[in-house]
This record gives sequence, C-alpha cells and structure tokens, in this order.
Amino acid sequence: MCMAVIHYRERFTEGRKRVEDDKRSGCLQTSRTAENRKGFCGSTCEPISAAVGGYSFAFHVTRISFTYSERDIALRKRSKIIILNGHTSITVRDIATVFVVGNSSVPRILRAFQDSGTSSPKRKGKCGLKRKTIPKTDKILIDNSKINPRKISKDLRRVYWIMVLK
Repeated sequence: MCMAVIHYRERFTEGRKRVEDDKRSGCLQTSRTAENRKGFCGSTCEPISAAVGGYSFAFHVTRISFTYSERDIALRKRSKIIILNGHTSITVRDIATVFVVGNSSVPRILRAFQDSGTSSPKRKGKCGLKRKTIPKTDKILIDNSKINPRKISKDLRRVYWIMVLK
C-alpha cells in the first residue's frame, strides 16, 4: 500500500496549533487531492485549502514524498534487490523506487545479506520462549548426558557448575 505524505507551509499563522493537532489525529480534510493537482511548483502554485473544525486554512505545498508500508518483502523481491545492487551501479534510492519498497528497507536487506549470506528473513526459528542456556552450555550438557545417561538434569548442573539463566 502506498501513502502520500504532503509537506507544506502554512499561509496563515492563526490556528497553527489546532491544525497540527488535527493533522496528528487524522482529522485534516483537504479539498483537493495530490492526484488532481498537476505541476507542484512550491509557493508559486495555488494553495491547497483545508477545513478543520469550522476553520478554513490554505497551504502551499513544498514537496510530496511517498511512503510504502508493505509488511513483508517477498523472498524473490529481496533476492532481486541483492542482485541488482551487486551487478549494477544503481543507487539504493533508485533500487527502492524500482521495487516499490521504502528507502530504509534496501540497505537493511543488503546489510542482512552481508551478515548472514542469505536473503531469508531472520525471524525464522525465533518463536517461542527465550533460551535459558547458551549453545556452549548445551554442548557440555549433551556430552555429559551421553557419558552418564542415568544422571538427571539437576545433578548434571550441580556437578559441572552450569547455571541456567532465569
């Protein structure tokens, strides 16, 4: 889903706080949409007028930016981003525009690929309760339980001074 964010400068200073409060709560209704207006040219084009709580305001549009709110980026799209970055000299911002993802998503995907060597998401295997032991402790417990299969876990922890974190 793509959402347009309109950055603007107020024409009137009266009622500024009320407009900002209404803008945060989502009550700001503009009389014209960004799709209907052609040729945004800063302060020279006609202002967008808005009606909020009985007050009318006019705004000069300074720029429009688009934010993309996809929850998950598909594995195929991740791999295409990695390939495009590796084999071309396209900038990160252009890659984000081509694949319709956020500007911060592309460097995050590339960094995760450099760290792990794979493009799959890191949340796999992270479900459930937190670990109470570290992998080194697990290895010690497994090796010692193979040596002494009749010992219970409390005896193994007591003999080898292994602390289980709570």
